[in-house]
Amino acid sequence: MVHIRSTLVVATALVAGVVPATAAAAAPVTAVTATAATAETGTAVQKGGPLTVRVGEGAPVTTRFTVSLPASVTGRLTAGLVLGDLPGPSAGGDDLPGAECSVNGDAYRLCGWNYDTPEYEDSYGDGYVLSLPPTEAARTLTFDVRIDPAHPAPLGEHTGHLEMKDASGTVVATGPAAVNFVLGTPEANRRATVHVRDKDGVLWQYESSGDPARPFQPRVRVGGGWNAYDVVRGAADIDGWSYNDGVARDKAGYLWLYKDAPTAARRQIGHGWNIYTAIV
Repeated sequence: MVHIRSTLVVATALVAGVVPATAAAAAPVTAVTATAATAETGTAVQKGGPLTVRVGEGAPVTTRFTVSLPASVTGRLTAGLVLGDLPGPSAGGDDLPGAECSVNGDAYRLCGWNYDTPEYEDSYGDGYVLSLPPTEAARTLTFDVRIDPAHPAPLGEHTGHLEMKDASGTVVATGPAAVNFVLGTPEANRRATVHVRDKDGVLWQYESSGDPARPFQPRVRVGGGWNAYDVVRGAADIDGWSYNDGVARDKAGYLWLYKDAPTAARRQIGHGWNIYTAIV
């Protein structure tokens, strides 16, 4: 009887020793799993949805991103507006619009486009990235991105995301982003003007409308007597002081300059130009 009781005591002790050890070993695994499952990533929201940029028209336009970060995120953060479907340099995407950025209402500063290549790898992945100003972590951050429509841009809607990373490169916030480049109407001083001379020597002016479907505005009469010239040409900026010069050669071979053509008074700038068959 004593022998049986001793055996039960030993067995009970062995079971007691094994079970706590097993439970203790399992506890850290359960804790790690719970931590991973509850890890948070912040959000980035583009106010008003995709930004529409009318290329060639008007003043710069702005889009705002509001970033919400978990309380656990601290330290210095970097941010990038990733538009991966913009054409790369090899596809003719060298021309991208100028951009300025502001964080938390600070002064605007220039932002640069970077392209991810095997030689110059960008930490945000493939495609173009507009680098936003770095900043210290806070529960809420705002980024304003101002794009200049005067610069050329690949037309169409380009989608991507805004992404924030901590010092270790971990993504701490992300959200969708989009910029839609559409053809705008350039301001008058950025449009061309066409002049034509009829058989009676009257010079007519056609201002560009900036509308591809209706490229010219109604013609305006400039003046008569232009049949004194056998060649009339627009010449852009001859002396560096204007953008609308013109030249005309009369039948005696004299060359005349019209500053801010063709409304200003003419000025003779040469003779003997009738040795040429064309002036271009």
